[in-house]
This record gives sequence, structure tokens and C-alpha cells, in this order.
Amino acid sequence: MFIQLSAILICIFFSPYSHSMHHLKENIEKDIRHFEKDIETAKKELGTVIGTIIPELGNALAGEPKAITHNQYKFKPASVRKGPEISDGEKKCLQKRLAVNKACLEKIVGEPLQNEQILKVAMVNSGGGCRAALYTAGALCGVENIGILDAITHVTALSGSTWTVAPWMSSGMPCQELKKYIINCVSKSFINPTDKEELLIFDIARAKDIHKQKKTPVDLYGSLLGNNFLQCFGDDRHIVYLSDQAKKVAHGELPCPVYVAIDGAENIVSDQIWYEFTPHEIGNPIDGTYIPSWAYGRFFEEGESVMGEFDTYPPERNLAYHLGTFGSAFGANIETIEHEAAKRIGHSEFIEKMLKSSEGTRPLKFYAKVPNYMYKMNSTEKSKTKKFVDAGTNFNLPFPPILGFSQERKADVIIVFDASAGEIGTELKKAAAYAKKHSLAFPKINYEKINTKTISVFKNKKDPNVPIVIYMPRISDQELWEKNKSLFPEYNLSGFDLDYETNHGFAQTKHFHYESPEDARKVLEQAEFNIRVNQAKIIKTLKYAVERKKTT
Repeated sequence: MFIQLSAILICIFFSPYSHSMHHLKENIEKDIRHFEKDIETAKKELGTVIGTIIPELGNALAGEPKAITHNQYKFKPASVRKGPEISDGEKKCLQKRLAVNKACLEKIVGEPLQNEQILKVAMVNSGGGCRAALYTAGALCGVENIGILDAITHVTALSGSTWTVAPWMSSGMPCQELKKYIINCVSKSFINPTDKEELLIFDIARAKDIHKQKKTPVDLYGSLLGNNFLQCFGDDRHIVYLSDQAKKVAHGELPCPVYVAIDGAENIVSDQIWYEFTPHEIGNPIDGTYIPSWAYGRFFEEGESVMGEFDTYPPERNLAYHLGTFGSAFGANIETIEHEAAKRIGHSEFIEKMLKSSEGTRPLKFYAKVPNYMYKMNSTEKSKTKKFVDAGTNFNLPFPPILGFSQERKADVIIVFDASAGEIGTELKKAAAYAKKHSLAFPKINYEKINTKTISVFKNKKDPNVPIVIYMPRISDQELWEKNKSLFPEYNLSGFDLDYETNHGFAQTKHFHYESPEDARKVLEQAEFNIRVNQAKIIKTLKYAVERKKTT
């Protein structure tokens, strides 16, 4: 049906816009009668597609988009919150999580602990496209396997690692199921959605046009990411939201997630501001301003949300859009994506019309564009829009949220899973420099041989205020594997070199599609193996951290 409709779509798209909508609607309905399939289905599908060009006509044929009819916050106003502390919602989650953390750590150390002796353990996951998504899935399964997942209070993610953390948090699927799911996601073609999946993408684009929301290539890119990585939600994959995760973490069964992006303003060339995206709030600790996650995407003036010319507030920007924002560094090949999508739909001009504009002077020229919630809050906030880009373009490890800007999140132990491309240890150096610049506690890092070891532990024995960093990069140590492979018959890592595949082979960041599920499985299993084979060192470090906390 959809392919048949594309011919009518092109005729409508290029017909003079001076025709009244009444005549357009009459002509469309006349042509629809020639279809043998169900008329109502044809009207809805066609209305969904052309609604991205003419929203009013789309509504007349297909009804309101699902995102609008299901918007539970359409009449709820929002305000900007100011303050350095984390949100009340996150505080409640941490209170619930404390009992889980306590039980886990008591099992590890073998004795009862007081609440003030409970560690804050953060899991930091790097960017790196689909490679990072796989590596993060393996890391999550690895920490669960050695019994420390319940000790983790926060999981931070940027870029490719968000493509795993976000669906895990939103679905609540078990880690073992998550492994199979992420392998399936990266094994599915990124740029070849089915006809039905295209209609889902058009429907969410139509919802944005109805509320005149600015669009950039991130909209299409995010929709394609959501189409794959949120496929577990079926036809609702594009009406899954970040704020939905608040219910998933409310009872403390999962750690609190923090996703990040940086300010994409053209005039910021260094020391970019890191923004935190949590199920409860979005904002940054530098100026201490936050809005509810469910209000992200609506217009604000002087700290209050405004409807403007509309009768309702627009829907929250969906989770797929966030995936595109967080991973925007890898959308530089958007021209390829546009070209392939145009081949599917039938006309490149249609894609250009749907995307509206991709203006910008950043070297990447690829950013998310949303209303500025700080607009008119002070004399410097004069822009109505704000741009966000992949935080990995600053550095590829999301340390900032758990280093101490918010004391409630300040980690005692940070476990870092670094799947970054390039020379191993480079992104850790950048994180250390960031901490020093902002006067945040960070241990001294010994970079000698850091690129040869599957685990390195850094701590300051004299200052318990300095977090312990457990660094676990994407290393394939064949000697370590050969020595221990009999203990892990479920893995197949003989001869596998993730460093080579990362920089020269199938696991390069630019690859959105792994043709071989077996290749994808090896990336994931490398992370899991590295954790399991180093279980004793990780447990020993956590015990040391507990003892250190008991004496302070």
C-alpha cells in the first residue's frame, strides 16, 4: 500500500500550493477509491506521510498523530528549577536504591554495614557507535555475573552506550535477554526500515510539524536509531519517552541513569557545558537550571512554559530523538542516510522538505535543536533555541555527572568501560584534565602500560575524598584468554583482536550495521570476559573502598 501511495504523494508534493486544501483532499479521496485495499487504511497511511508537509491535511485524512493523542502532559505547565542539588525524584530513587546497594555490599564484605558506610558506585560507559552499544551490553551482563550490579547507584552514558542503556532502562529486560537484543539491533539494517516502520517515523515527524518544532537531520537520524534500538516496543517505539524511565527506577531495582550531551552553540569552542538528561530532569549543574524531562521540547519564557499559539503543549521529545542527540557525532554521514531513505520513499526532495533545515556553522553541522528553556531568564539568554551535540566530541567518557557537581551523586568508586576508538587511555586523560579544571577530586593516573591491561585501578590512599577509578578498556589480551578460556567455554575469543577491529575492521565507529551476528557477539563477549576474569580484583577494590569509608 505504502509504495503505491508514493506516486500520489509526489503529485501532491509538486502540485501548486495555491490549490485549496479542500480541492487537494477531494482529489486524494478520488484517487484512493481506485485502490482495492481498505479505503480507511489508505487514507490513514497517506495522511500520515503528507502530514509532514501539510499537517492540517494530514490530520484531516489520518487524524491526530499518536504522540499528540497520548500526550499526558498536554495541559500541564512546567517551570525552570534553580539549584545545585539533584531532583526530588532522583533523591527518592537513591533512597530506594540504598537498600539494594546495602544488601549487595554486605554480601561482598561478609558483614553488616551502616547506611553511612554504603558506597556510591558509578558505572561510566563510553561512546563508540554500535561497538560501544555492544560493549556496554557486555559490561552490564559482566557486572551482574560477578554479583556487583546491585552495588551500582548510577549508570552514566553518552553516544553509543546510550543506545544500550536507554532501551535497557525503558524496557527493564534482564541482562541476558539484553545481550541477544542488542546483537539483533546492530545486525538489523539501519537505513532500510520496512514500509510499516516508515509510517511510524512519518507519524512522529508529523507531530513535530503540528507544533512547529524545529527540525534538523537529528530528527531523521534519531528516528532511524529508535526504529532499531527501541524495536522491543513494537508500533509504540516512537512514543517511548525519557520521563517514562522514572517509573522503572522508582523502586530502586535499577541504578539511576544519567545521559549527557553538550551545548552545541557555535560560539563555544572550548570547555563546553555538559547537560544531564535523567528520567526526572534535564539541565546542567554549572548554572543550576533544570526542567522536567516531560517538558523538554516546549517553549519557555522567563522560566515558565508557554503554549503560544497552540491550545496544548507539544509532546515531550521522544527517546529516539534523544538517541540521535546523544550519538550525533556519528551522524556525520547523514547524506548517505538521506540518500538511502530517499530511495525507499521515492523522492529526495521529499526528504529535504521533511528535514526542513540543517543550518549551522559547527564543523560537524549536525546537532539537535530545541526551544531554549532559559529564554529571557536573564539578559544573556536571548536565543529562542538551544543546540545540543554528542558529548563525545568533547571527551568520550561521561564522568562529569558523578564527579561532585552534585554531592548526592558524587561517586566513591567509578568503574569505567572504555570502548573509544583511537589510542587507549586518551579519553581518560581528557576526563582527568576536565576534573582538574573544575577542581573536582580525581586520582592520579599512571598511563604507563594502560593500553596493555584489561584492568587498572587508581586511588589516593591518603585522601578518601578522591574517588577510586577502575579502568577497563576494550582490550583483547590473548595471553589472558588462553590461560583462562577453559573456564569460559561459552565464549569464542580465540584470535579476536578488538583493538584492530575497532580501528581498522568491522567494529569501526562508522559501521551502523554488523552483517555478522557472530562479530557483534565477540565485541559484547570481550567486555563480559574482561570483567569476569578480573572478578577478584574488582571485588578486592570494593572491599578496600568499604573499609576506607568505614574509617572516615
